[in-house]
Amino acid sequence: MHLIYDINDKDQFSLNYTRRVSRPNNDMLNPSPDSSRRNIILIGNSDLKSQYASSIEWNYMRRFKKGDLNSGLFYRHTNMLCIVYLKRILVLLDLILAY
Repeated sequence: MHLIYDINDKDQFSLNYTRRVSRPNNDMLNPSPDSSRRNIILIGNSDLKSQYASSIEWNYMRRFKKGDLNSGLFYRHTNMLCIVYLKRILVLLDLILAY
């Protein structure tokens, strides 16, 4: 949703609201270990839910002869945040080959 209010020829306010959904991909959901990459084992979580983000933005614009001045405030709230984290795993074979 995007609302614009012109106070006069030089001043303008705008208000924006968005709601987005981000769904986990197959790698994030697959609970079976995937060791196809060297030193990385990917393990998903089949219980992950979709992530929702709501954003609101308020802007003010002032027009001048030589340009415009813009200022604004922005806020975002996220539910069910999905974070991908990596943990480096040393493979025993790598340790043996290092000696």
